[in-house]
Amino acid sequence: MQKRWKKYVFAAGAVISVFLIMKYLVPVLLPFLAGLFLAVLVLPAARKLEEKFRISRSLTGAVMIFGLLMLIGWVLVRGAAALVVQAQTLFEDLGVLAQGWESMLDNCCDVVEKYVGIASDDTREFLLLQFHNMSSQLKEQFSPAVLSYLLRIMRGSAVAVTTVVISYVFAVLLVKDLDEWNRKINRYPVLVKWKKIWQEMLRAGGRYFKAQIIIMAIISAVCMAGLFLLKNPYYLVIGLIIGFLDALPFIGTGTVLIPWAVILLLQGDLVQAVGYFLLFVATAVLREFLEPKLIGGKLGIAPAAMLAAVYLGIIGYGVTGVILGPLTLMLLQAIFREWGPWSVRSDGTELRNE
Repeated sequence: MQKRWKKYVFAAGAVISVFLIMKYLVPVLLPFLAGLFLAVLVLPAARKLEEKFRISRSLTGAVMIFGLLMLIGWVLVRGAAALVVQAQTLFEDLGVLAQGWESMLDNCCDVVEKYVGIASDDTREFLLLQFHNMSSQLKEQFSPAVLSYLLRIMRGSAVAVTTVVISYVFAVLLVKDLDEWNRKINRYPVLVKWKKIWQEMLRAGGRYFKAQIIIMAIISAVCMAGLFLLKNPYYLVIGLIIGFLDALPFIGTGTVLIPWAVILLLQGDLVQAVGYFLLFVATAVLREFLEPKLIGGKLGIAPAAMLAAVYLGIIGYGVTGVILGPLTLMLLQAIFREWGPWSVRSDGTELRNE
């Protein structure tokens, strides 16, 4: 009985401690965690260059990390530029889109009159009045909201630049000293256990997020191709947004594609409606096929548990819970497996310590 209570107390303490660390400590340590990730990424290549050409690993590490950051920045800038061009085109075409929405509204009102008996003009007048009231309220709140948003962007940009600089400097220093740190850590059994926990969480997290990024990229590419074939001029922006939404729990591609297909059907465009619906079916089937292939049982975590971790993460951490929720679950699994009153097999079943 006493052992059982110890087990429950340990589990509760671990859950609370990990939650507090993820919520309050990880954001503060983010530049150093990013630097550690960069250092671990380039360290093997820096070692080989040092052994083969006698070039200081600090120098090669600094050059490789700088090049990696420049590559990431170039990809982000080019991608953002392409998105801005399409977004600008979208805003320029808002007048044409508004005419399309008015036509759709007329068709919907005609359908209501046909099946419900309410006059089409009355329905249209009521809906336009509601839209007008809504737009008036939005205009009243829009100006201060935009100012606040711009200030947040400025603060966020300053924080992002500072984070990148600190991460770069810390990564360069780690490339030189990481082997020495490992030797010192290996002298203390407690630190060795935490090192194993950290490595196991990184392996599991790497598998999970790598799989999710691959799936999101494939879904986005399929959506872009499908929208391009359907002659949607905003295929790049919308395809990327749909791919991102598909990665979020409880949302998926159907949140955008199904309503879009319904609207096109109400407008009488049967071919386009079928095209958007088939695109939804293709993306849904593709995710169901890719997830078992890329993730499967490699994590030792049931899909329902991972879904619950994402949901609880959003509640506990906010938007970042999409990432921090699964990481919390993986860290707890590593702690219980390595240091708990019980351990866990790779398939998730419990091994009790007698």
